[in-house]
Amino acid sequence: MKRVKFVGHNITERERQIINALIDVHGKAMLAAFGIKQATVGYTDEQAKMVLEMTKEFGEQHFPDVKFWVE
Repeated sequence: MKRVKFVGHNITERERQIINALIDVHGKAMLAAFGIKQATVGYTDEQAKMVLEMTKEFGEQHFPDVKFWVE
């Protein structure tokens, strides 16, 4: 199972919380699109790619020093 990870220098704890919430919301939206109604510990490769794309698009715009990847 894959997870979306991020790293950023000089980001506050509040910004870290916002980024975690962003990943969570995108994950839930993607799971809903697949018809999955329960939380999961990780994502399949395809699901992780979708969450990463959604998160990067918004995240890198608002947090340019933050890098996202799937692990």
